[in-house]
Amino acid sequence: MQAHSLGYLYLLEAKGRHACPPQGDILFFEATTRFLTLCDCTQVRRAAVKFTSLCSIYRAQAVALGKTKHCILPLRTAIKTLCPTPGAISPIHADFFQACLLAKCYSAAEEILQEEAHAVDPGATGVTSTDILLYCYYGGMLETGRRRYTRAFDLYLTAIVAPTGVVNAITMACLKKLYLVSLLINGESPSLPKYTSPPVLRAMKSECAAYIELAKVAANASTAAAGAAGCSGAGGANGVSAATVDLAAFATSKSEIWRADGNVGLVRRVVETGSKRNIRAITRTFSSLSAAGVAQRAGLSNPQESEIEILRMIESGEVNARINKRDNMAEFGTPDSDVFASTEAAAKLEELLQRCMELSTVVAAADHSVSCDRAFISKTEVNKNVLGGGGRIDLTPGPSGAMMGSLGGSGEDLPFLGGGSGSGGGGSEGQEGLPMSSPAVELLDNLDDSMF
Repeated sequence: MQAHSLGYLYLLEAKGRHACPPQGDILFFEATTRFLTLCDCTQVRRAAVKFTSLCSIYRAQAVALGKTKHCILPLRTAIKTLCPTPGAISPIHADFFQACLLAKCYSAAEEILQEEAHAVDPGATGVTSTDILLYCYYGGMLETGRRRYTRAFDLYLTAIVAPTGVVNAITMACLKKLYLVSLLINGESPSLPKYTSPPVLRAMKSECAAYIELAKVAANASTAAAGAAGCSGAGGANGVSAATVDLAAFATSKSEIWRADGNVGLVRRVVETGSKRNIRAITRTFSSLSAAGVAQRAGLSNPQESEIEILRMIESGEVNARINKRDNMAEFGTPDSDVFASTEAAAKLEELLQRCMELSTVVAAADHSVSCDRAFISKTEVNKNVLGGGGRIDLTPGPSGAMMGSLGGSGEDLPFLGGGSGSGGGGSEGQEGLPMSSPAVELLDNLDDSMF
């Protein structure tokens, strides 16, 4: 099979595209599993588009046969086979992430997600701007499922700030999840960078109205918690309870929207993490407090519940604290709970510094490559001349390069929301807007993240 990998690739891709039934073909699935595991990388890279098409068909067959878990390892092997460097992005990443999500094997994608994705080479892997957005979307969902909210936030934000001339469905889905993840991290709505595309900012007000309102209600609850942290007696506790009830009531009133977007689980988690936000506010006010005092100010029912919640937050690294069982006190920010006071933490810090230096080298090389690109230089000169004459900047996409941003383009191959009312005016002339249930995100419509 290795000696004739290119021939096997064309035969399997043709059979999968034309001869496999919708309910699945077990013989095709087993043959493709062996091929993806044993094929020769030099040969399959000569037909990258066929190889990625075969992987997509293979993932669909695995889902139809109920063998989603069995396709995870072959797809991960296929990524390493196709990608010339560890940090390269390919269309296979989206299929691999989908398989991990459907099989609920979030940790299986850890190795791929830990790689610093920076290499985008359409000539070598056939990657498109849609593939990059789906990488961020599905990758963000995997990190959300693993409760690594900060990393999920970064992935969603990368998709949102990608240059685009239209409002595509994937970006809007990422924006909605960005709001929820931001509320889980710090209880506040996210601040989008200034370089976010104007069509996205315009569409956000209409497409994400419910999420913006949810963020405001959650912010009010956080403000009430911060006020209660410095109050004694029942007044502060009553304020926290009222704010929490308001948040839960609003979430219930918009349940149809959350369900339509597949965000029921995340919204439920936002409501449930109100006590954590209250405890974080308490740690900024007190150096120590009784368990009963924590329960009263955080809006919890009893001291035992407050102890359990604090222990969970200590385990996840959200607060520096310890429970003094003898005095039944919670002590916050104690010196012996310093997260950097161990050799493991020092080794981790050294590893992060090494990765930063490696990433700096990659960024410098990419910057040099773009600055020497003839198309980039000529477009820069044209824009300088136009600006000097008081005209408008030419924002039409140039040829694809090695940088991720060059694939943001005009979004011409992306599903988008356009033309109609409530779309945010993101459509372009001569194109028809696609609904949020467009094929690019159709699979995730069936993945209610309440399974997280």
